[in-house]
Amino acid sequence: MMKETVRKLALARRNALTQREIACKSKAIVQRIEPYLKGTIALYRSYGNEVCIDDVHLKSYGLPVVLHDTSMCFRMWHKGCKMKKGAYGIQEPIEGKVLLADELDVIVVPIVAFDEHLYRLGHGKGYYDRYLKQCRALKIGVAFDCQQVEKVPIEPHDVCLDMIITETCIRKKDHL
Repeated sequence: MMKETVRKLALARRNALTQREIACKSKAIVQRIEPYLKGTIALYRSYGNEVCIDDVHLKSYGLPVVLHDTSMCFRMWHKGCKMKKGAYGIQEPIEGKVLLADELDVIVVPIVAFDEHLYRLGHGKGYYDRYLKQCRALKIGVAFDCQQVEKVPIEPHDVCLDMIITETCIRKKDHL
């Protein structure tokens, strides 16, 4: 299957979830992910029906900021930090230290679709794949079980994750 076909299928499944199901499943995912959140962490602000990880118990962490040159960086966020709507209507911090890719210990990545081999499909803009290529951090994807597909079509620029956490399981690379 082509990436766009897989993306549409997974988004349709995710969008079929009720807000109550999303909240309940997201809570289970947050509980599963918290033990791995040590050191300097990069998270994301959920949008649409993505897994909501806003309830993670951290005082500060990096959040993505989309830059004009089709790349992104992570800026430290803490309670009270000023935010603005970014390029895709997602809240981004407008102040705080910019984190370099090699400063991150863990990066949590949103997923549109994933497979058992820990490959992910995003929204197709490539921001995360470009960033993950330069990042040595533990790469953890979060998604709902319904977003799993048989096989994500991969290309040379696609980055395999170290771990994917859903509401019912944790899939890891063998060496973890």
